[in-house]
Amino acid sequence: MKSDFFHSNVPVIPGSRFFLVRPRLDHILEQALESGLTTVTAGPGYGKTQAVSSYLSRTNAVVLWLQVSEQDNLGARFWENLTEVTCSYNYSVGKALQDIGFPVSVRQFDRFRDILSRTMKPDRRYILVFDDCHLLRPGPVLELIERSVVTPPFLHSLVMISRSEPEINTVSLLLKQIISTVTAEDLRFTGEEIAGLYRLLDITLPEEEISAILRDTEGWPISVALLGRELERLDPAERSYLHPRIMERSLERMENDAYESMAPELRKFLLKLSLIQDWAPKLLEALTPDRKLISALEQAAPFIRYDGYRDRYRIHHLFIEFLQEKESELTEDEKLEVYNKAGDWCAENRLSMDAALNYGKGRNYRGLIGVTSSLPRMAPAQTAEFLLNIIDQTIPPGSPVPETEEALLLRYVERSKFLISLRRFSEAADTCREAIELFA
Repeated sequence: MKSDFFHSNVPVIPGSRFFLVRPRLDHILEQALESGLTTVTAGPGYGKTQAVSSYLSRTNAVVLWLQVSEQDNLGARFWENLTEVTCSYNYSVGKALQDIGFPVSVRQFDRFRDILSRTMKPDRRYILVFDDCHLLRPGPVLELIERSVVTPPFLHSLVMISRSEPEINTVSLLLKQIISTVTAEDLRFTGEEIAGLYRLLDITLPEEEISAILRDTEGWPISVALLGRELERLDPAERSYLHPRIMERSLERMENDAYESMAPELRKFLLKLSLIQDWAPKLLEALTPDRKLISALEQAAPFIRYDGYRDRYRIHHLFIEFLQEKESELTEDEKLEVYNKAGDWCAENRLSMDAALNYGKGRNYRGLIGVTSSLPRMAPAQTAEFLLNIIDQTIPPGSPVPETEEALLLRYVERSKFLISLRRFSEAADTCREAIELFA
């Protein structure tokens, strides 16, 4: 049964042939999720997100899935992200959470806890998933997550998916017996699972070849999947792991072959998508009116996943690093166009921090000032620091200021506002004096 939050009518990039339901792993996750907190920790290419997503989609749990980024270390941005996801499931609850703001005080946290507790039905299970937690640094966001785990009654379980151990007080949670761990060893394919995956691709290999693949790949899921894709390309009579074409291929070679085999238009489209990494279907459509080009993304299916919980597409970490090395194939105007379309979409959907980040990269002074000027004169410290950094990256201090009204307002008015919010009064005064000298 699909969860309440797993939408069945969303567009999904084809690629399900490369996914195998793994009862062994499902059992591990089922046992782990009996704890208040479950950490799923392994390096890139282990299928962490896919494993958790697949298991939860076949339960009757109510699941809220949050894809975090480095920007989510800012409490205000994290709260925007969390409440957006909550609104998708229950609009009134999401709005109520937006109204209380990121819980800094005990009273705010109690209201946060009370709103969710009153929403939960006694006959349902509620699970909150945070993906890419290796991007979260020690600070208020991780403190909130840890506090939520140790303050019952709350949600039935929180899940943290991460490349490395989340920077929380794991020892304390272990002593309280409220944490379970799923590791890379759990996520590795067994020989039986490798054979099962390849049977989905109509590939049957002798037991000794399956054993050799297990030995060489060490059960690394993405390597197993890519190897299966290479085997699938061979004539059925030649499908053997011992085939010289297979033996000489490394993961890097597979990535390059996949990229080079694509049409130039698709390669450029993927390069554009790699600039923003995480995108909604509507933004995908905004970036290109060519529906055939969107459909052609099937060719990159092993490297792209669809997040049904958040209605987002995301390129796999390994492939995005490969694409980012080829960014020089895009012109500067093409990059700016992508950032500004992403900024417009985020602004329209009230994702202010993401909008500011994209507008800054797109050197869109009008869009950026639209975000900064909407904030109160005394912005929260973390928000002020985040936006001040964007302004300084967009118009570096000491550099010539573009002679547009928006650029001047950003450099002298908005920058001063955020410096004052951070109590950096001397720097704010210097900025004001610079403005007076310029306009006097």
